[in-house]
Amino acid sequence: MSISNLTLEQGLTIGEGITISLGSSGGGGGYSTTNVTYTFGSVSGSTVSDSSGSGKNGTIVTSTGSASTGTDSHGAYIHLLNSAYIDVVGVNLNNSFTISMVASIDSTQVKYWASLWGNETWTTGAGLVAYLSAVDNLDVTAGGHIGGNQNINVGSYTLSDVAQWDFVFNFTAGFTLTVYRNGSAILATTSFSPPAGGISMNDLYIGSRHASDGTGSLDTINMKLYKFNLFNTALDNATVGGNYTNNRVTFNF
Repeated sequence: MSISNLTLEQGLTIGEGITISLGSSGGGGGYSTTNVTYTFGSVSGSTVSDSSGSGKNGTIVTSTGSASTGTDSHGAYIHLLNSAYIDVVGVNLNNSFTISMVASIDSTQVKYWASLWGNETWTTGAGLVAYLSAVDNLDVTAGGHIGGNQNINVGSYTLSDVAQWDFVFNFTAGFTLTVYRNGSAILATTSFSPPAGGISMNDLYIGSRHASDGTGSLDTINMKLYKFNLFNTALDNATVGGNYTNNRVTFNF
Protein backbone atom coordinates (compact mmCIF):
# COMPACT_ATOMS: atom_id res chain seq x y z
CA MET A 1 0.00 0.00 0.00
CA SER A 2 1.27 3.42 -0.90
CA ILE A 3 0.92 6.10 1.78
CA SER A 4 1.65 9.77 1.25
CA ASN A 5 1.69 12.86 3.44
CA LEU A 6 2.04 11.04 6.72
CA THR A 7 3.22 12.46 10.02
CA LEU A 8 4.83 10.20 12.58
CA GLU A 9 3.64 10.62 16.14
CA GLN A 10 5.74 9.82 19.15
CA GLY A 11 5.42 7.48 22.10
CA LEU A 12 3.38 4.61 20.63
CA THR A 13 4.38 0.95 20.67
CA ILE A 14 3.39 -2.03 18.56
CA GLY A 15 -0.21 -3.01 19.15
CA GLU A 16 -1.32 0.40 20.37
CA GLY A 17 -4.75 0.73 19.02
CA ILE A 18 -6.83 1.53 16.06
CA THR A 19 -6.42 4.36 13.59
CA ILE A 20 -9.53 4.93 11.53
CA SER A 21 -8.76 6.40 8.13
CA LEU A 22 -11.63 7.95 6.21
CA GLY A 23 -9.86 7.37 2.91
CA SER A 24 -10.52 4.49 0.56
CA SER A 25 -7.21 2.71 1.00
CA GLY A 26 -7.03 -0.02 3.63
CA GLY A 27 -4.49 -1.01 6.22
CA GLY A 28 -1.34 -3.03 5.85
CA GLY A 29 0.04 -6.13 7.49
CA GLY A 30 0.43 -6.05 11.26
CA TYR A 31 -0.04 -3.24 13.74
CA SER A 32 1.49 0.14 13.06
CA THR A 33 4.42 1.02 15.29
CA THR A 34 3.27 4.66 15.12
CA ASN A 35 0.03 6.43 14.47
CA VAL A 36 -0.24 7.87 11.00
CA THR A 37 -1.95 10.97 9.67
CA TYR A 38 -3.28 10.98 6.12
CA THR A 39 -4.47 13.60 3.74
CA PHE A 40 -7.82 11.90 3.33
CA GLY A 41 -9.50 11.10 0.06
CA SER A 42 -13.13 10.25 -0.35
CA VAL A 43 -14.79 7.42 1.53
CA SER A 44 -15.40 4.38 -0.63
CA GLY A 45 -19.02 3.37 -0.21
CA SER A 46 -20.01 2.89 3.42
CA THR A 47 -16.66 1.51 4.60
CA VAL A 48 -14.30 3.50 6.83
CA SER A 49 -10.85 1.93 6.57
CA ASP A 50 -8.76 1.12 9.62
CA SER A 51 -5.14 1.95 8.78
CA SER A 52 -3.64 0.49 11.97
CA GLY A 53 -3.51 -3.00 10.52
CA SER A 54 -5.92 -4.46 13.07
CA GLY A 55 -8.66 -4.74 10.46
CA LYS A 56 -11.36 -3.00 12.46
CA ASN A 57 -13.02 -1.09 9.65
CA GLY A 58 -16.01 1.08 10.44
CA THR A 59 -19.38 1.19 8.71
CA ILE A 60 -21.14 4.46 7.96
CA VAL A 61 -24.78 4.20 9.06
CA THR A 62 -26.85 7.01 7.57
CA SER A 63 -30.28 6.01 8.89
CA THR A 64 -32.31 9.14 8.08
CA GLY A 65 -29.16 11.27 7.88
CA SER A 66 -26.23 11.68 5.55
CA ALA A 67 -22.46 11.50 5.55
CA SER A 68 -20.33 13.35 3.05
CA THR A 69 -16.63 13.91 2.52
CA GLY A 70 -14.84 17.07 1.50
CA THR A 71 -11.81 19.24 2.04
CA ASP A 72 -11.57 22.62 3.71
CA SER A 73 -8.73 24.76 5.08
CA HIS A 74 -8.05 22.12 7.75
CA GLY A 75 -7.87 19.18 5.37
CA ALA A 76 -10.14 16.33 4.38
CA TYR A 77 -13.05 15.32 6.58
CA ILE A 78 -16.22 13.30 6.87
CA HIS A 79 -19.32 15.31 7.77
CA LEU A 80 -21.88 13.40 9.82
CA LEU A 81 -25.37 14.92 9.65
CA ASN A 82 -28.88 14.26 10.94
CA SER A 83 -28.48 10.84 12.59
CA ALA A 84 -25.52 9.53 10.60
CA TYR A 85 -22.76 7.82 12.58
CA ILE A 86 -19.90 5.35 12.22
CA ASP A 87 -20.23 1.86 13.70
CA VAL A 88 -16.91 0.21 14.56
CA VAL A 89 -17.93 -3.44 14.88
CA GLY A 90 -16.29 -5.84 17.30
CA VAL A 91 -14.25 -3.38 19.35
CA ASN A 92 -13.98 -4.16 23.04
CA LEU A 93 -12.37 -1.39 25.07
CA ASN A 94 -9.48 -2.33 27.34
CA ASN A 95 -9.30 -1.45 31.02
CA SER A 96 -6.96 1.33 29.92
CA PHE A 97 -7.51 3.17 26.64
CA THR A 98 -7.51 6.56 24.93
CA ILE A 99 -9.98 7.96 22.42
CA SER A 100 -8.56 10.87 20.44
CA MET A 101 -10.35 12.87 17.78
CA VAL A 102 -9.81 15.99 15.69
CA ALA A 103 -13.25 17.41 15.03
CA SER A 104 -15.55 20.41 14.98
CA ILE A 105 -19.20 20.40 16.06
CA ASP A 106 -21.70 22.18 13.83
CA SER A 107 -22.72 25.51 15.36
CA THR A 108 -26.40 24.66 14.71
CA GLN A 109 -26.20 21.37 16.62
CA VAL A 110 -28.87 20.84 19.26
CA LYS A 111 -26.69 20.47 22.31
CA TYR A 112 -28.46 18.14 24.72
CA TRP A 113 -27.25 14.50 24.58
CA ALA A 114 -25.49 14.92 21.24
CA SER A 115 -22.81 12.25 21.46
CA LEU A 116 -19.23 12.49 20.21
CA TRP A 117 -18.72 8.76 20.76
CA GLY A 118 -20.10 5.96 22.88
CA ASN A 119 -20.41 2.21 23.40
CA GLU A 120 -23.34 2.23 25.77
CA THR A 121 -25.95 -0.45 26.34
CA TRP A 122 -28.71 1.53 28.01
CA THR A 123 -30.68 -1.40 29.37
CA THR A 124 -27.77 -3.00 31.26
CA GLY A 125 -25.82 0.04 32.48
CA ALA A 126 -22.80 -0.85 30.38
CA GLY A 127 -20.40 1.30 28.40
CA LEU A 128 -19.34 4.94 28.22
CA VAL A 129 -20.47 8.10 26.40
CA ALA A 130 -18.90 11.51 25.71
CA TYR A 131 -21.73 13.94 24.98
CA LEU A 132 -22.96 17.53 25.11
CA SER A 133 -25.09 18.27 28.16
CA ALA A 134 -25.90 21.88 27.25
CA VAL A 135 -24.65 24.65 24.98
CA ASP A 136 -20.96 23.81 24.42
CA ASN A 137 -20.85 21.79 27.66
CA LEU A 138 -18.94 18.51 27.36
CA ASP A 139 -19.71 15.60 29.71
CA VAL A 140 -18.54 12.01 30.09
CA THR A 141 -20.85 9.43 31.62
CA ALA A 142 -20.66 5.76 32.57
CA GLY A 143 -23.48 3.27 32.29
CA GLY A 144 -26.37 5.43 31.14
CA HIS A 145 -29.10 5.71 33.78
CA ILE A 146 -28.80 2.26 35.30
CA GLY A 147 -27.24 1.72 38.75
CA GLY A 148 -23.63 2.84 39.05
CA ASN A 149 -24.01 5.76 36.66
CA GLN A 150 -21.31 8.39 37.04
CA ASN A 151 -21.28 11.68 35.16
CA ILE A 152 -18.52 14.28 34.98
CA ASN A 153 -18.87 17.72 33.43
CA VAL A 154 -15.63 18.53 31.65
CA GLY A 155 -16.47 22.19 31.02
CA SER A 156 -17.75 24.66 28.43
CA TYR A 157 -15.80 25.28 25.22
CA THR A 158 -16.41 26.63 21.73
CA LEU A 159 -16.96 23.23 20.19
CA SER A 160 -17.44 24.61 16.68
CA ASP A 161 -13.69 25.29 16.58
CA VAL A 162 -11.55 22.52 15.10
CA ALA A 163 -9.77 20.94 18.06
CA GLN A 164 -8.15 17.74 19.23
CA TRP A 165 -9.93 15.98 22.10
CA ASP A 166 -8.31 13.15 24.07
CA PHE A 167 -10.22 11.02 26.57
CA VAL A 168 -7.78 8.97 28.65
CA PHE A 169 -9.30 6.21 30.78
CA ASN A 170 -7.29 4.16 33.26
CA PHE A 171 -9.32 1.51 35.06
CA THR A 172 -6.28 -0.59 35.99
CA ALA A 173 -4.53 1.94 38.25
CA GLY A 174 -6.89 4.01 40.34
CA PHE A 175 -9.99 4.20 38.08
CA THR A 176 -9.32 7.61 36.56
CA LEU A 177 -10.28 9.83 33.62
CA THR A 178 -8.21 12.65 32.11
CA VAL A 179 -9.53 14.84 29.27
CA TYR A 180 -7.33 16.99 27.03
CA ARG A 181 -8.15 19.73 24.56
CA ASN A 182 -5.38 20.63 22.11
CA GLY A 183 -2.74 18.82 24.12
CA SER A 184 -3.54 20.41 27.50
CA ALA A 185 -5.44 18.72 30.32
CA ILE A 186 -8.81 20.46 30.76
CA LEU A 187 -9.95 17.80 33.20
CA ALA A 188 -7.05 16.84 35.44
CA THR A 189 -6.79 13.17 36.32
CA THR A 190 -10.01 12.53 38.25
CA SER A 191 -11.49 9.53 40.01
CA PHE A 192 -13.99 7.90 37.65
CA SER A 193 -15.71 4.61 38.45
CA PRO A 194 -16.25 2.22 35.55
CA PRO A 195 -19.87 1.53 34.51
CA ALA A 196 -21.77 -0.98 36.60
CA GLY A 197 -22.53 -3.14 33.56
CA GLY A 198 -18.93 -3.22 32.33
CA ILE A 199 -16.65 -1.26 30.00
CA SER A 200 -16.39 -3.43 26.92
CA MET A 201 -19.12 -3.87 24.36
CA ASN A 202 -19.07 -5.33 20.87
CA ASP A 203 -19.26 -2.02 19.01
CA LEU A 204 -17.95 1.52 19.33
CA TYR A 205 -20.08 4.29 17.85
CA ILE A 206 -18.56 7.51 16.52
CA GLY A 207 -21.10 10.30 16.48
CA SER A 208 -23.66 8.29 18.47
CA ARG A 209 -24.01 6.85 21.97
CA HIS A 210 -25.38 3.46 20.91
CA ALA A 211 -27.60 1.82 18.30
CA SER A 212 -30.91 2.90 19.89
CA ASP A 213 -30.65 0.31 22.63
CA GLY A 214 -33.87 0.64 24.58
CA THR A 215 -34.32 4.40 24.26
CA GLY A 216 -35.57 4.99 20.72
CA SER A 217 -32.93 7.67 20.26
CA LEU A 218 -29.42 7.48 18.83
CA ASP A 219 -28.41 10.87 20.28
CA THR A 220 -26.27 11.54 17.24
CA ILE A 221 -24.25 14.66 16.53
CA ASN A 222 -23.61 16.87 13.51
CA MET A 223 -19.85 17.23 13.17
CA LYS A 224 -16.89 17.28 10.86
CA LEU A 225 -14.41 14.57 11.77
CA TYR A 226 -10.84 14.95 10.52
CA LYS A 227 -9.25 12.13 12.50
CA PHE A 228 -10.21 9.49 15.03
CA ASN A 229 -7.98 7.21 17.07
CA LEU A 230 -8.53 4.47 19.61
CA PHE A 231 -5.39 3.50 21.51
CA ASN A 232 -5.43 0.45 23.76
CA THR A 233 -3.47 2.21 26.49
CA ALA A 234 -3.84 5.30 28.67
CA LEU A 235 -1.57 7.78 26.90
CA ASP A 236 0.62 9.97 29.08
CA ASN A 237 0.85 13.78 28.96
CA ALA A 238 3.92 13.82 26.74
CA THR A 239 2.41 11.52 24.13
CA VAL A 240 -0.88 13.43 24.00
CA GLY A 241 1.06 16.68 23.65
CA GLY A 242 3.30 15.27 20.94
CA ASN A 243 0.34 13.99 18.95
CA TYR A 244 -1.31 17.39 19.21
CA THR A 245 1.84 19.16 17.98
CA ASN A 246 1.79 17.00 14.86
CA ASN A 247 -1.96 17.25 14.28
CA ARG A 248 -1.93 21.03 14.72
CA VAL A 249 0.45 21.31 11.78
CA THR A 250 -1.36 18.72 9.67
CA PHE A 251 -4.84 20.15 10.20
CA ASN A 252 -3.93 23.84 10.55
CA PHE A 253 -5.65 24.67 13.83
